[in-house]
Amino acid sequence: MSRRLIVVLTAFFLVAELAHAASWPRIRPFDRTYNFGRSLDMYLSLPIQTVTGKLAYILECASPENARARAESFHYTREFECRLALPGATQAPDTQLLAGGSSRGGSLSQTGFNWNQLNGDCYRYPDYGGQRVFHLRNLRLIITVSNVRFTPEVPAGQAYKRSIQGLTLHVQGSYDSAALSEFPVPSRYEEPKPLVQEQPAGLLDCKRPVLKPSSAGVR
Repeated sequence: MSRRLIVVLTAFFLVAELAHAASWPRIRPFDRTYNFGRSLDMYLSLPIQTVTGKLAYILECASPENARARAESFHYTREFECRLALPGATQAPDTQLLAGGSSRGGSLSQTGFNWNQLNGDCYRYPDYGGQRVFHLRNLRLIITVSNVRFTPEVPAGQAYKRSIQGLTLHVQGSYDSAALSEFPVPSRYEEPKPLVQEQPAGLLDCKRPVLKPSSAGVR
């Protein structure tokens, strides 16, 4: 591919992103904290409004054990899952903007939390630990989990696992003029691997964050 063609394509995509950005609403900043004592209580639905008071998005976070979340048709991949949706959306990607609908979209594994991602060194692992930061549609969204309480260890095959019993959730949102992507850009870090390959529900190797072989185009 010639250098001139690369420049033309780059300019085309930048113009397209700027056109999208002009149509995305400017939201009212929000900063909320939720305390959940049991996994059965883990459900929140937070309307995100524009500066003019119009409903722009709906942020939901929930445990699969919560009956209301099951009724709301969450597609769980983790013990505690968050999704950002357009009002009235019934189909992807509009039902889960944090993962996106293309190869440029974020990973579903970054939208939810498992016990082993919040344990020990894994809590501080970038993009897969206790804090997840998303940049999209002129929005900066920060989801932070703290004060995590785990169940006692239970046998899981030849290993032992735990589950999330309770936690504190802090969600923050603000206008971000630099967030020009329609969906979040994938992490430049590899997802932590199990300490024992045959035990994916067990402890993870989080001693050192691992960069992906090529981080071009990712945050």
